[in-house]
Amino acid sequence: MPSFEQQFNMTPPQEGDQKKKRGAKIVPPPDNLELPIDDKLQPLENQEESVSFLGVNVPKGGGGERVPNLDRFSKDVLTDFDYRLMRDIAVALKLNQGVLIEGGSGIGKSRTIDRMCALLNRESYYANCHDFDADVLIGKMTTVEGTQSGFGWRDGLVVSAVRNGGVLFLDEYNFMKGETRAALHEIIDAILQGKDEITLVDNHGERVPVHPDFRIIAAQNPPGGKHGDREVLDPAQYTRFSHIKLPEDLPREVKRARALGFLGKDNEITVGQDEYLLPGGISLEMLKEVPGIENLFDKYIEFTEAIEAMVEKGELGANQSQPPYFSFQRDYDRVISFVLTFYRGDLNETFHKALNYYFAKRLESSSDRARVEDLIALIKYEPPQDSRRQTLPEPEVEPAELESEKEIDYLIKSLDTGKEKFAPGQLVKRPGGEISVFVGVSKEDGLPVFKPYKSKTSSGKIEEKMAMGQEDFLKDTFKIWGVSDETISEVKFKPELKDPKKVKPKEWGKMKDDIDTDKLGEYTLNPEMTSLTEADFERLAKEGKVRVETLPDKFNGKPLYEVAQYIMKTYGAKYHIPGIEYWQWLLANPDKSPAGLMDGNYHFFFGSTLRDPDGHWCVPSVDWRGSGWFRDAGWLDSGWGSSCRVVLLER
Repeated sequence: MPSFEQQFNMTPPQEGDQKKKRGAKIVPPPDNLELPIDDKLQPLENQEESVSFLGVNVPKGGGGERVPNLDRFSKDVLTDFDYRLMRDIAVALKLNQGVLIEGGSGIGKSRTIDRMCALLNRESYYANCHDFDADVLIGKMTTVEGTQSGFGWRDGLVVSAVRNGGVLFLDEYNFMKGETRAALHEIIDAILQGKDEITLVDNHGERVPVHPDFRIIAAQNPPGGKHGDREVLDPAQYTRFSHIKLPEDLPREVKRARALGFLGKDNEITVGQDEYLLPGGISLEMLKEVPGIENLFDKYIEFTEAIEAMVEKGELGANQSQPPYFSFQRDYDRVISFVLTFYRGDLNETFHKALNYYFAKRLESSSDRARVEDLIALIKYEPPQDSRRQTLPEPEVEPAELESEKEIDYLIKSLDTGKEKFAPGQLVKRPGGEISVFVGVSKEDGLPVFKPYKSKTSSGKIEEKMAMGQEDFLKDTFKIWGVSDETISEVKFKPELKDPKKVKPKEWGKMKDDIDTDKLGEYTLNPEMTSLTEADFERLAKEGKVRVETLPDKFNGKPLYEVAQYIMKTYGAKYHIPGIEYWQWLLANPDKSPAGLMDGNYHFFFGSTLRDPDGHWCVPSVDWRGSGWFRDAGWLDSGWGSSCRVVLLER
């Protein structure tokens, strides 16, 4: 196992040399996006302005005299236990929530706090609640030379941290003297309630603003047993904090890992990807708009009531000397803050992680935690089902008109074979020979619903029908990509209806080799998307039916034309595969876009391909740059990366 110094100073692997053609280069995310840049997630990642602890990205501070020296920790050996503890503390730092760490002596609570402050360039104000008197913690009036009266106020550790912005570490929190607790309680209580200022009664009622970078962490040994002189916290004190319950003694495997690491022996880190808390986010307004969200919170309330009842009956936490207490409003506020920060497209997964963090971590025994986790698993968001007859929305415009019967036959499937699966918007030859547009399946009787197609053949050209506003959008795109106005004015746009699921593997390979700069303006559209309107895109976003798929690691480095084949085979039958039309809608509607796409990753729309200025066939993509979308496209021969995602729409 490498030492802490080796791990932290490790230079993250950079992506290999990329071709300079559009899409061949996977552009690194901008600095303000908290994303790993390596193919494999790093448990501890140093970034220019932040540090990531198992994915939880915490901004660095402004430094100061009280920042611990990073060299102190150069020989530390970090184990799975240490990474998980730093992640849990990082959540509290990121969300600005007071956290209480309870565990035995000598397991690394204090050292972990100092190490994190050193990494984050944040000042650490260590305050021993047992040894320090109230005036050391809060401050006092004292003689100061040069003052007019001969007296002045001197800040204590707590007030200094509040005023200057540092991490206040209250050690031995449940070992506090009575007079110290009385003096400190009002200040700490105001901080933990989220007030913007504290009042110093002894300094003529001075109001001290709470610095935005101020954070509070407390630590204690469990009361009772060999720590018999520690007090049991009452519910009012206990529920002011979120909690991290550590064991009385380090597990044997952690001791062994540290010992072997110190000797230079390899001891592999086994923290899985599911234990990372990667950046994401959703606004409260968007969360409110999720259909049926109230049902999820009903289940949450039932869960909290069940947990409280089990604790009161002694079915949970019975052997803990510090009883776990709960406060509905405080716990609810914390859970919501967690969900809004770490949501990545899956409400159930995010809620489960939040409840595990705020409820299961209050319990010490593995059996108690397992029981809570079983209850958490029962909390599931399920979109509401309308009992009325439903079909997919009928298209507001007719599908593209085709030039000949031959072109129609290419798209038409015979309804009477009994083997075909239809996609909305697909042209279908009915038993009587008429051509219709498949709209959807009735929930009432399970039968297909069709809309008449206005003619069997048409003299209209497909490119005239399909252009519908996309020409101006693509002109704007080419301009952003550096194409001159003169060149753009000469571009002849040639759209083609092309079902990507029917493209054969060899054809994908031929497309990546088909390079012609004179063919700028050629692009393809997925026929099944022609039935979906902008209103449908907005509805799908609100209903949480936009799926963002991460491909298996084996595809990292694979060319996009191979990825495309896998996508069509794996997802084609179950999902809509959006293309340029959805690409265009996202860029025009950032305020209506699904939050799951706003994670800084590269999101590809394999339903379409288009020629880029260098003549390559590319797949359109977007990535969120803090306040807006950035449009790009990947050449079919460029490599897939760990930060690439596939966008799918539920049928």
